Amino acid sequence: MADGLRYARSAPVVPALLLLPIAPALLNLNYLVLLPIFARDVLGIGAPGLGLMTSAVGIGALTGALTVAVARPGGGSGRLVISALITSSTGLLVFSLSPWLPLSLVGLAVLGASQVGYYATTNTLLQLLVPRRLRGRVMSLYILASTGFVPFGNLIIGPIADRIGVQTTLAGCALITILICCVVGLRSRGLRALRAEAVTTPA
Repeated sequence: MADGLRYARSAPVVPALLLLPIAPALLNLNYLVLLPIFARDVLGIGAPGLGLMTSAVGIGALTGALTVAVARPGGGSGRLVISALITSSTGLLVFSLSPWLPLSLVGLAVLGASQVGYYATTNTLLQLLVPRRLRGRVMSLYILASTGFVPFGNLIIGPIADRIGVQTTLAGCALITILICCVVGLRSRGLRALRAEAVTTPA
């Protein structure tokens, strides 16, 4: 594990790919636990509407997976990682501020599609960049960053949403994630230039 941590800290581009998923884990993915509140209090659509909203996310995810498979068979790029996360955060922003169900469903579908594009591309790039002997260790760090922080995000966001409202909370989270993406994109020239087709997997 120490070898994996040393490699993840020192390798080009890999630190950005490992640290960036912490932002949506803490700030974006908590929308899942807040959907019932949107269904009941914001949109007034109850349990049937909640099912409709979760279906919109699923349809978007399926569409995103097919799009990535067809449009980016080579594995994508660093620019796609950044743009997909910005797009998913924009979908979350639209959903959080929308008082109209059709627009909310569009925002959730965009969110689902872009999330799949982001995670699939990041996963692919990491496996191409990391040497085989360290791949399992580095991918475990990626899973920790992308999913292990989600419960902490829920723990933090819950009281904030209770105090200032779920719409304001989710909109703020989306905007912060977009800002983080812009900063990472501007500062990490290697990530912007990274293309899966040009990566030679280390031995």
